[in-house]
This record gives sequence, C-alpha cells and structure tokens, in this order.
Amino acid sequence: MDTAAATLYIRDCSSIKGATDFFSKLVKKLNTKGEYFDSQAMLFKGDFGDKPKPNMETRAVFLDHSRNFHGLEPVKKLLKHMSMLNLNQLHMRMSDDEGWRIQVTGIEELTSIGGRRCHDTKGDQCIMPQLGSGPMHDTGAGSGNFTRVQYREILEIATEHGIRIVPEIVAPGHNAAAIQAMKWYETNKGDESYRLTDPNQEAGGFSVQGFYDNVMNPCMDSTFVFLQKIVDQFKEDHASFKDIQNHFHIGGDETNIDLIKGSPICRDKMKDEGLDHNNDGDVNAYFHMFFQKYVKMVGEAGFHVHGWEEVWEYEENPGIFKIYNLNEWDVPTGTDLYAYHWNNMWLHGDGPTTGHMMANAGYKLIMSPATHLYLDHAQYEHPNSRGLMWATRSSNLTKVFSFRPFDFYRNGLTYIDGSKIDNGCKPGKTDEGHSWNCYPLTEEGRKNVVGMEACLWSEEIIEEKHIWEQLFPRVFAVAQRSWAETSWEETTGSSWDIFSNSTFKADWLRFRYALQFKLRELEKDKMWYDLPKPGALQRKPGDINSWTYNTLYYHNPIMFRNPNSTDKTWKGFSAVKDEVKNNDADNRRVEMVTTSFKKYSSGQPLKTSQPYEFTMEDGDGSSQSTILMSSVLLALVFSLY
Repeated sequence: MDTAAATLYIRDCSSIKGATDFFSKLVKKLNTKGEYFDSQAMLFKGDFGDKPKPNMETRAVFLDHSRNFHGLEPVKKLLKHMSMLNLNQLHMRMSDDEGWRIQVTGIEELTSIGGRRCHDTKGDQCIMPQLGSGPMHDTGAGSGNFTRVQYREILEIATEHGIRIVPEIVAPGHNAAAIQAMKWYETNKGDESYRLTDPNQEAGGFSVQGFYDNVMNPCMDSTFVFLQKIVDQFKEDHASFKDIQNHFHIGGDETNIDLIKGSPICRDKMKDEGLDHNNDGDVNAYFHMFFQKYVKMVGEAGFHVHGWEEVWEYEENPGIFKIYNLNEWDVPTGTDLYAYHWNNMWLHGDGPTTGHMMANAGYKLIMSPATHLYLDHAQYEHPNSRGLMWATRSSNLTKVFSFRPFDFYRNGLTYIDGSKIDNGCKPGKTDEGHSWNCYPLTEEGRKNVVGMEACLWSEEIIEEKHIWEQLFPRVFAVAQRSWAETSWEETTGSSWDIFSNSTFKADWLRFRYALQFKLRELEKDKMWYDLPKPGALQRKPGDINSWTYNTLYYHNPIMFRNPNSTDKTWKGFSAVKDEVKNNDADNRRVEMVTTSFKKYSSGQPLKTSQPYEFTMEDGDGSSQSTILMSSVLLALVFSLY
C-alpha cells in the first residue's frame, strides 16, 4: 500500500489482537492476486470501529480426541484457522471409553494401556479395538496421546491466537479406558490409591454406547484422589497461561446410574446417609453429590467450571427435568459455571427447553444443540455422506447458517425422521401424566446465553481428512452466526418462514460469496473440506442446450464426464454434451461433480464431490431429465440460489 496509511485506535491491551487481526484480514483481502483476486475489494476512506460486541462472547469448537486420535498437527492447523474466524475457544475431550489421551506423570498406565487399542483379551496391554483401529496398537487412529510437552505447546499457540483451551476430563461416566488402565496400575504397582471401581461390583446394565464397566464409583474416596491428581496436573500446566487458560470441563454426560445399585460400597454408604439405593431419586441425589465435589475441586484449582447439561439438571419426575439452584455449588467467588445444552431432540419432551431453563437459572449457557451444531452428523441425506443421524437426519451448511440462538424453538425444521415441522418445542405430558412447558428466555436468561459451540465427536473420524470434511465449511457458518448480530433472527409463525425473509437471503448470498476465499485458504493448507453434489435442470424439455446446473458453493467449478466412455477425465459441459448428444437413449448419461479450485498440471481437479448422474434428453423428449433434490433442505438451497 504505497500511499495509503491507517491508524488503529485500541481501547485496551486485550483489544490489540482483535484490532491487528482485523487489519491483517483487510490487507490480505486487498492484496489477493491471481485466482484469488477479488475485483470488488475496496478500502473506504474514513473512520471505522466502535462496533457492538460480538453476538456471542464464546465462539467455540469442540474436538473429541478420545474416540479416535490424530495427534498434535491437526490441532495446530485448527487453531490457526479458528483465529482467522474469530473463534476463541477450543474444547478438547481428553478421555472417554475409547481412549485416554493425555499423559499423566506417575500413572503411565493411563496412556500405555488406556491410550492404546489392540486385540488383547487379557487387557494388560491395551483396550479392545473400536471403529478406526485394527488388531495391532500401532495402526489406525485408535492409539496415541498428547505428552505434557505437546499439551503445553497447544496452550502456548492458543494463547498467541487469543483462544482459550478447555480440556475435558469426563466423569463419572464414559470411563471404560481409565477404569481398565487403573486396574492394571493397581496390579502392577500394588497401589489402591487410584482405584475407580468397587472390586465387588455386580453387573448393572450398560451405557448408551454399550459399555458395561465405564462409571467411576462415586462412593469411593479413591475416585476423588484420582480426579484431584488429574486436576492438579492441569493446574500446573496451565499456570503459565492463567490469564486466559483458566477454564476446565468436567463432562458429566450419559452416566449409567444403575452402577450404584450393584455396588456394595455404595449401598452401605447410601444406607448410612438415609438413602435407598433402589430409589432412582436417591441414586440421582448421590450422583449430584459427586458433581458437587468435582465442581468444587475444579473451582478451587482456579478454573471456571464447564459441564454438559446433565451436571446442572435433575429429573423431578420421569422425563421431566428441573435445574439445580446456583447456590448448590460451593465454588470460590468469581467462579463462573458454564452449562452446555446439547440434547435438544425436537418435539422429544422437554429436551428442547432445558437450555432456556439453565440460562434463566443463572448459568452461563453454551448452545451446542445436536440437531444443528453436532458436526459429526451427516451433511446430506445420502448413504455416501459420512456421519451419524441419531439427532437429525442431516445438517447441511444452509441449516447451520440459519441457526437462531435467541429464537431457539424456531430452529426446529425437521423431525428426527426428516419430516417437516414448524416448531421444535410443544408443551405436553409424559405417559405418566407429568407436564412440561416450553419456557421462554427471561430478560436475565437472555444475558446468560454467552456462547455457541460446533461439536465434532470422532467415532467416524478415521483419517485426518475427515476432521476437515466434517468441520468445513460448516464451521464458517458457526463463526458467522456466533459473531454477527442479525435483524432476521427473531420471527413469528413457522420455523420455515425465515427462508422467505429478504434480509436473510441477502446475508446468505453474501456468506456464499465470501466462502470462496476461505475455501481457497483451506486448500492452500491441504485441509480438504466437504464438496456437495451439484444439481442439474433442463429448462425446456427436448432442448439439449437448455440444461443449467449449479452447486451450493457457487464459485467452485463443476465438471462433467461420460460414464460410458473409456476416457474418465473430467471436462467442461460443452465437451461432454457434444460426446453424448448423438448417442441412443441408453447411452446419454452424464456424470457431474463439484470440484476443488486446485487442479493437477493435467487440468484434473485435486478433489471432487460424489458424482451426480443424469440423462440428457434428446429432441423428441424420449429420455427423462432429472434434477437433484435429495432433501427438503437441499431444495431450499436451490430456491435461495
């Protein structure tokens, strides 16, 4: 910028990074060259700034390292791109049934056994394989862990980027790996200090994921000795970065409460305290006491305390949840309690409303609803679309971009089976006659909605490339929605009305325009994002020249080929049209793909979407024209386009 000059006025020291990041992005935009060039980029003369604070204080990504593990380098890449998107929290799940992923000094078995997967019926070398690992511990994504040196490196890099790391050590459930490792620690060392289960435990059901022995015993003092050891190590590693790295997540999700009923130690302790181990209410009360101890432990270590919604709620009646009062928690003054609302299955009892209930009760609410922000779920309703579908049939880019944190129930677009709905929450009664309501946010509750988190659980993340394909570009939409305030968010009527709102459509088109530049940056760093199938439409039946086609990322190229040809290279539309137009009806098929921007020297794309195949109709209309409309939401994309 030979003659231009700019002055940054910064409010305080904590604002320096945000101001310089903004200016760096501006300069980068103006200086784009070659295929990156944006002819519409301009720098206006004048004063800019004094912008209202971001829509969300916490703009987060969750990466599960436990179910499959990919090491340090992907975390470093992710932190770089999070910083460019003004995302400011990386939540890292370090433990689960499928693996313990952080070195703990003095308890080597946690990683040498709990951090490795292989076929080992005795169990003294590793835990058994899951999806992502084979019979040997040194193959696949099932084995590995962060050393303490690597973890401190993550803290240092994150601090430089203005991103806080929130490590999660889940308890008491989801702990099959730790429990197996500690049994062998006791055998090898003759030390019962960190025992996590009752040696006389009776069988008592299994977890949602099918694990039988995966709950730390909440009635044993050694459980808390173990947790204190872990928390103390994190406190030590975070000490050099405590101004920003002072948050810790205790997990708390999906605990099999039947464990207590089969533990002689728990039965005796509950009896001494006047509780009945056969009464689910009393059992839940005992687990609440466990969480009170764990929350206090973490708070006294100097951390703000995060937990999944199960930590802060209880069942008043079967299927009807209430929220614990804030004064239930004995933490140092100034300790914030963060509640994560994830279990929002639309029209499933009061699940959609517990987030509002926690915010109204005074907890700092992080919204991570599985229907929209669980990015391990499938992006399209297609068998080749990687991802789960237990919370929603699919969650594509359009759906994530439309997320409305302050009009939460109107995010309900489809039921779990994919059928269309107009609202995500309706008051009702359980089979036992207990009622629930759809609570609105109070004025104070609205102030407590402080964050959004995009979650990537790693059951199906077998290779590093799957991380990027599941995260991107949907994380761009999460970054935009958590940063920018909108005028279209709060509406009346159907959940679907938003898609006819002209302001929403204008924002969506601007977002899609900007997407091309972010996708090119990913390609430069060899982070391969998801590519959606394109669609095709013949506007005039019988006219082979009337075919049009598009794709969700409308700046990415679309290429074609004749599947019946021995030439399997991708080409432009005109070339393939000329190849097939004189063929008989059975040989007029065409494949089309959305492609990456980058190409090999041969002109072939580095990466393509799954192909979409259609038949070109001839002049007499004898062949059938088709259009790709695989779901209600994809149809919506075409209408918005």
